[in-house]
Amino acid sequence: MLQYSLNNGATWSRLGNIGEGLEWYNQGSVISQPGGYSIGQEGWSGKDADWRTARFNLDFLRNESSVRFRIAFGSVAFNGNRGSSEGFAFDNIWIGERKKLVVMEHFTNASKSENEEADNYVNILTADNAIDVISLHYHTDRPQVTALNLDNTADPSARSQYYGISQTPRAVLDGNFFNGKSTDWNQNHLKYRSLVEPLFDIDINLPNTSIDQVEVNAVISALSPFNDEIVVHIAVVEEEFFMNNGKIYKNVVKKLLPDGAGTSIMETWQKGSSKSIHVNWNVSKMYGEGRPLKVIVYVQNNNTKEILQSKYVYSTAKRNSIPTSIQDDYKTLLPQKIQVFPVPSSKEVNCVFSTPLEQDYFWKVIDLRGIIMKKGSLVSGTSELVIDTSVFPEGIYFLQLASDHNDYAVRKIIIKH
Repeated sequence: MLQYSLNNGATWSRLGNIGEGLEWYNQGSVISQPGGYSIGQEGWSGKDADWRTARFNLDFLRNESSVRFRIAFGSVAFNGNRGSSEGFAFDNIWIGERKKLVVMEHFTNASKSENEEADNYVNILTADNAIDVISLHYHTDRPQVTALNLDNTADPSARSQYYGISQTPRAVLDGNFFNGKSTDWNQNHLKYRSLVEPLFDIDINLPNTSIDQVEVNAVISALSPFNDEIVVHIAVVEEEFFMNNGKIYKNVVKKLLPDGAGTSIMETWQKGSSKSIHVNWNVSKMYGEGRPLKVIVYVQNNNTKEILQSKYVYSTAKRNSIPTSIQDDYKTLLPQKIQVFPVPSSKEVNCVFSTPLEQDYFWKVIDLRGIIMKKGSLVSGTSELVIDTSVFPEGIYFLQLASDHNDYAVRKIIIKH
């Protein structure tokens, strides 16, 4: 087994468990007890005629000032003929940065409450693991057509059919590694896939992108020989915006270029060979306030559906101007004026209405990742709302209020302790 020490070798701990990395340990009960483990004797054991490549995520050690590694070996008394058992070897030990960026495709629909929970789950996981994963959200027409689906009907439909998805919420991780309910995958799936050695490299250039147009030059280069058909997908994504229902939506696919089928390439790749793809798109309806669009390029094996590599850049296309100050009326369709104070806030936020509410409302406070920090309801006749923010981390949040009659408001909150 492989062990590590954080105190210059005074004590040692086993690095990882079975299944936590690529080819990481193959035996759950090594009777020779390598490293002195009387229980939990996990390690590599048995006979093998070929070299194996094992990989493990070391992120949990990134802030340590000193780390030592060692290989612990154990053997037992041996009776009889050894046969072909000739010992063991470790070769090409490497510590470095991961190169694989995992693609998470999330299929959702704004009309379904279950999808809102799934959206939050996906947003949290992808935000917490942003170094390893890129997220694409397709707004489908199931169970019903929504405004976001009408903006782009063809691409969510094409990707749904490609993966055999007939309902939401569903998620697909790296094409063929996971295909199931959007809340059934977790960080371990990401860690595993991020350790895979990519077979292709991607270079993205946006040569003549203007405020209302995206032009993409993508160069796909082989890092190893490859002879299956690949499909190159180029996605234009709006990273975050509000809708008139008071909700925040993230990583919405605005367009797949040239279309939902992508660009097919069928040829024999040698290491170092490359292929260029050029596409452009006139930016259509956007909801965000002048935020740059994200351009994502990913390479997929069309036979196995495995996504082999991905990369993204930001485009300057944005149509609207970026706001430079916090406005009191960020968005509103409420008949009442709303005053939110103090700014910044610390222990609590006060929300005062100019006249009592004329109907019931739901409210929630969300952070910049779209995570709900607190929520509640207001009955008709309410004139003030006080929210305890004493445990909120410092930062920017949004207070959203909405009724069943499409009245809504969004206010920005700043917390500083």
